[in-house]
Amino acid sequence: VVTAATLGAQLKKPFAVTMLLMISFPFRLALWIFLAAAIGGKVGALLAKKQTEKREGGSPAKPE
Repeated sequence: VVTAATLGAQLKKPFAVTMLLMISFPFRLALWIFLAAAIGGKVGALLAKKQTEKREGGSPAKPE
């Protein structure tokens, strides 16, 4: 699950991560691998967004 979450954060493609890890892990773990990859992808995207905002000097302006 940790491997799936890490790969999910890097690749941001949970289905691809699941298929890749099915080479090494039993099929009965496919659901957990997919869920961990999807959550890892979302967390990775949120962290990347926060880093971008921090580099730009704050949060982007809100449209009114």
